[in-house]
Amino acid sequence: MADIFLDTLAHGALFVFIYMTLWYVVATVAKRSDLIDVAWGLGFILLTMLILVSYENASFRPILVSLLVFVWGLRLSMSVFWRNSGRGESSRYRKLREEWGKYFFLRSYLKIFMFRGVLLLLVAVPVVYINTFGGGELEFLDFLGAGLWLLGFLFEAASDRQLSKFLRVPENKGKAMEGGLWLIFSHPNYLGEAAEWWGIFLMALPLPYGYLTIVGPLAITLVILKNSRNTATEEIFEI
Repeated sequence: MADIFLDTLAHGALFVFIYMTLWYVVATVAKRSDLIDVAWGLGFILLTMLILVSYENASFRPILVSLLVFVWGLRLSMSVFWRNSGRGESSRYRKLREEWGKYFFLRSYLKIFMFRGVLLLLVAVPVVYINTFGGGELEFLDFLGAGLWLLGFLFEAASDRQLSKFLRVPENKGKAMEGGLWLIFSHPNYLGEAAEWWGIFLMALPLPYGYLTIVGPLAITLVILKNSRNTATEEIFEI
């Protein structure tokens, strides 16, 4: 069982490496490193579907989890794409270009694209595990996890919509978002994001050794906690 999962992760890692390298080439040519934020959600979708098809796992749990990842990844990538359309490269990446200077191309490949690729693979561990071994009947934890995911998704989508609307107003340039859900939480979209991945982890728990996939939600939670210490007019890390 362990050998099968490690082999699956190895193939997933190879896919992520190629995927992120291709996006790096496109971003370098376009001089838009913020394309990584669009690639982030789409990468989860493609990795999830790759594992699902590879194992031809037609049981309900893998199909349900894959659908949840598809909905989340597509919404996130489209949201970032439309928010950035008609604008120049995001200010946080322009700042990195200035700070890294002549080393930007190498450091952006390693610290932006490859780092995000490693994080993608870590966060996706519960999904990869479910799509590899996810047979059997649905249990209480599956429904609890799906409910937590739905709550997180609605929370993230609502806060992203509020932020996007705020950023469209020219007078808000340079200001921090402090209305709506942002009045209560410093980064409500991050909170929703964490809830979604913990929900998927709950759906992995009914499987043998499923508790080991906790590395996924822990990884994204640690990144969120690090980023939530920063207050900015636009997101520091699109997740």
